[in-house]
Amino acid sequence: MAHWTGVDGWPTDFPEKLVDAFRNIPNGQHLTDDKIYGMAKIVASIATSGQIEEMPRNRGASATGSEAELKKFHDNCEKLAEQIETLRQPSISALFGEGLLLWDLHKALRQAQEATRHAFSALEANTNGGRPKKIQAASVTDICAQLFEDVSGKRPTFTTDTGDSTISGAWPDFLQAVFDALYIDASVASQVRAASEKNPKK
Repeated sequence: MAHWTGVDGWPTDFPEKLVDAFRNIPNGQHLTDDKIYGMAKIVASIATSGQIEEMPRNRGASATGSEAELKKFHDNCEKLAEQIETLRQPSISALFGEGLLLWDLHKALRQAQEATRHAFSALEANTNGGRPKKIQAASVTDICAQLFEDVSGKRPTFTTDTGDSTISGAWPDFLQAVFDALYIDASVASQVRAASEKNPKK
């Protein structure tokens, strides 16, 4: 890990691979440690935000999928409430000794069941279909494209092999290094091409 105290006074750790990625950009060898710290902090923050957006709870679902989730939740509340009703005194006392007010939990579970039944009838699903979008990868690609241009003074371009369509160049190499450092599981080629389509050469 690389260790720095940033401009805000707090020590920060970044993977060596992320540091090397910025160093290997054309002209990157002239970057100061503080400059790398600032850029790495931005990229890491955006990667984290994108990862959170990709979490299942933040994604849309079909009406059928949402109905199934609510039914499962309702049924699990039912099972746990019924299990509480079968517990005998020694178990109840032991749980009480740990601070668990069992009958409050039982009441909350029954209330959750009732709320779930109402939610089921009022369900409004976000029916975005298809595979989950690579929000994290796309967001990191966008900011890295800007940083690459800022550091190198050149637009983020790439070369496509006419034989097997693979891509190469300093820009995709940099992005691959960032993805590797941050454990982003996405195709660099797809992200680079998508970014190029969003920002066509003027």
